Amino acid sequence: MHLFIPLPLPCHGRPLKRPAGLLFIGLLLFTFSGELLTPARADERESISEQDFLRPFPVVIAPTQLVQSTLEAPAAVTIIDREMIKAMNVREIPELLRRVPGVTVAYENGSNYFAAYQGLNDGFSRRMQVLVDGRSVYNQFYGGVVWSSLPLEVDDIERIEVVRGPNASTDGSNSFLGTISITTRHSAEDRGAHARVRAGNDDIRDTYLRYGGATESLSYRLTGSYRQDDGLETRPDDRQIRYLSGRADWNLTPTQRLMVQGGYNNSDLEQGYDTNQFAILTNPFEACFPQHNRPINEAYGQIRFEHIPSADEQTLVQAYYSRLHTAFHYTLPPLCGGSTDRDNYTVERYDLELRDVSRLSPTVRATWGAEVRWDGIDATERSSTNPASPFPNDHGNLSSRLLGHLEWKFAQPWLLNVGAMLEKDTLSDYFGLSPRAALHYFFTPTQAVRVGIAKGVRTPNFVEEDWKSDFYYSSGGLAAEKMLAREIAYVSYFPAYELSLDVRLFWNRVHDLIVANPTVFPFDYVNKGHADIRGVEGQANWKLSRDLRLNLAYAYTNITSDDPFGINFSDSNPKHIADGFLTYHFNDWWQSSVGYYYASSMEWLNDGARVPAIHRLDFRLARRLELGPAASTVALKLENILHDEVTYKETNQMKRILFLELDLSF
Repeated sequence: MHLFIPLPLPCHGRPLKRPAGLLFIGLLLFTFSGELLTPARADERESISEQDFLRPFPVVIAPTQLVQSTLEAPAAVTIIDREMIKAMNVREIPELLRRVPGVTVAYENGSNYFAAYQGLNDGFSRRMQVLVDGRSVYNQFYGGVVWSSLPLEVDDIERIEVVRGPNASTDGSNSFLGTISITTRHSAEDRGAHARVRAGNDDIRDTYLRYGGATESLSYRLTGSYRQDDGLETRPDDRQIRYLSGRADWNLTPTQRLMVQGGYNNSDLEQGYDTNQFAILTNPFEACFPQHNRPINEAYGQIRFEHIPSADEQTLVQAYYSRLHTAFHYTLPPLCGGSTDRDNYTVERYDLELRDVSRLSPTVRATWGAEVRWDGIDATERSSTNPASPFPNDHGNLSSRLLGHLEWKFAQPWLLNVGAMLEKDTLSDYFGLSPRAALHYFFTPTQAVRVGIAKGVRTPNFVEEDWKSDFYYSSGGLAAEKMLAREIAYVSYFPAYELSLDVRLFWNRVHDLIVANPTVFPFDYVNKGHADIRGVEGQANWKLSRDLRLNLAYAYTNITSDDPFGINFSDSNPKHIADGFLTYHFNDWWQSSVGYYYASSMEWLNDGARVPAIHRLDFRLARRLELGPAASTVALKLENILHDEVTYKETNQMKRILFLELDLSF
C-alpha cells in the first residue's frame, strides 16, 4: 500500500547555487550512521586475488544485441537497475531517467511528460527511440512516446539501458539521439500476490495489484493498476489511468523458451487551458485550445521464441501488434472562430523480427537480423466552420530492415566493433545505410579507451510528411534528418572498489532538420537548418561499502545552430546537467536514498518557453516490516524539497510532495 500525505515544505532563502553543495549535504545526511564512507577496509584491499578481477563487469545488450561489458560496448550506456528503481520509487517512468547524464525531464502538462536528451526537442521528444522488451513504442503519428497511455507500470520494470548517442545501426531510424531500452521482469521473479495503494495530495489515488505463479516449466504474472491525480497546479490536466497486463514464460526444452505477453491501458486525460474572451490578446495559442477530455486506449500483444544452444549462440524470432486510439472534441471561443473541432485517430503497428547471434571464431562474435514493420493511421479531423472539413488522413508506412554487427578481438589489447543497418521506408521513400564503428584499446583488462563514429537517422512521421488539417497541410517530400556522431571515451571498472567510470567527449553534426514553416498557414514542414552538438559526459557508479552506493552523472552540452525561422535550437538543452543519487542500508530493516538533480536554464521549443534552472532534491526512508505471513515495507518519500519546479513553460509548476507508502507481498 501507498499512503500519500501532503505536507507544506517552506523554503526560506535561496537554493544552493552549485550542484556539488547539495551533493555534499546529501553525503552528510548519512554520516550519523557511524560508518565511515570509505571504499573498502584496508584488509579487504590487501587481499585482492585474481578472482576479484574476474568478477562480472556491468553488462549491456542494447547497443548491439550482443551481451557485452560496458568496456566492450561501442556506445556509452547508462544502466538503471532494479535496485535503483526501487530506491527511487517514482510514479512515472521518465522520472527514472534523471539518473542519466544529459537527460532533462519535463511536463507539458500533468498527463504529457517526456525525457529529452541533447536538446532539439519540444513536447514530443521525437528524436529518441523507446523499446520495451524489444518492442518499439515510438509513435509514428507525431513521433515520441505517449508515456501516460503506455501499458507499463514502473513496478514491472527490471532494468533500463539508455544508449547515449545514435543507435541506428541496431535499432534503426528514430534512435537518433539515443535509445531507451526497457526490460520488464521475468514472470518467475514475481510469485504470489503483491498489493500497493496510494492516496495523497493533488487527489492522488493509486492502486496496484499483481499475482504470479509457476509450475515446473511455466511461470506467469497478472498485473492491474489504477492511477489518478490532478496534475500540475496551474493547468486543467486531471487524469485517470487504468492498466492491465499479463505475461507467461515457458521453458519448452533446456535450450528453447517462449514468452507471450499483452497489455491494455485506458486513460482519460484532461487537456487544454482555462480560456476566456480576453486571453487571446495575451496568449492566442492557449486561448484557442480550450479545456477538454482526451480518452486514449492503447493495447499490445507480443510473442517471442528463443533458441539458446550455448552461451555464444542465440536465435530469436518475435512478433508483436500494437494499437492506439483516441477521439475528442471541443468548441473554440468566439474570438478563435467559434468552431466545433473533432479529432480521432487510430495508429496500428505489425512487426516481425528475426535475430541471430553466433561465435564465428575464438576472437569473433557476430549478430545479424531482419525486420519488417507496417505502421498505419486512420484519422479524421473535423471543423464545423472550415468548408474543407472533414480532413481524412489514411496512411501507411512499410519499413524493412537488415542489420549486422561484428565484434572482433583482433589483437591482445585491441577490440573492434563494426555494424550497420540497411533500411527502407515507403512513407518518405527513405532508403539508406546507417553504419557505426568503434575501436577499443585496453590499457588493462579493466580500463579502455574507445574511439567511435556513427550515423544517426530520423525519418519524418505521419504529421510531418503527409497530414491535412486546420493547422497543418504537409506537402511531403521530406528528407530524413541525419547526424554524424563522433566520440572519444574512457571506460573503466575497478573490482576492488566496485567502481565503474565512463567519461566521453562527443561532437555531433546534424543537418536536414525537419521544422514547421511559420511563414505559411496552415503550417507546412520543410528540411531547413543544422546543429552542432558538442560536449562532455561522465558517470560513476561506486559501491563504497556493502551497504552504501553512490551514482554520479554530469553533462556539459553546447549546441550551435543557424536556428531556422528563429527556432532556438541553440538553447534547446541545458548547458549543465548534474545528478547525484545515494542509497544506504542501515541494517536489514532500514534503507534510505537521497537524490539531487540540477539542470541549468534552457528553452523548450514549439509551444514551450524558457525555464529557469532546476534544483531538485528528493529523499526516501524505508523500513521492512513483518506482518504475519505478509512481507511488507513502509516508506517515507519527499519530492521537490527545495522549491516548486518550473517545467516546460513558466506557467507550469510542480509542487513539493510528501507521501507514505506501504507495500504488501503474500
